[in-house]
Amino acid sequence: MNVDGLAKVVQVSAGLLHSLALDGNADVRAWGYNALGMLGNGDTTDQNVPVKVAELTNVKAISAEGFTVSP
Repeated sequence: MNVDGLAKVVQVSAGLLHSLALDGNADVRAWGYNALGMLGNGDTTDQNVPVKVAELTNVKAISAEGFTVSP
């Protein structure tokens, strides 16, 4: 299966409502639900295609998880 916007992926992690991919350049791409900013691209718009996570360099591993909302 191909995901538009991804190339040379070395790791993928799926969270509850979003996913992450780490590529061979140590860049992280994220897509899915983003109402709480969990995609890390500076806004809260949901993304159907992967967007680059801002301000990360030399990433070695990724992990996408669920989220907790405090009352």
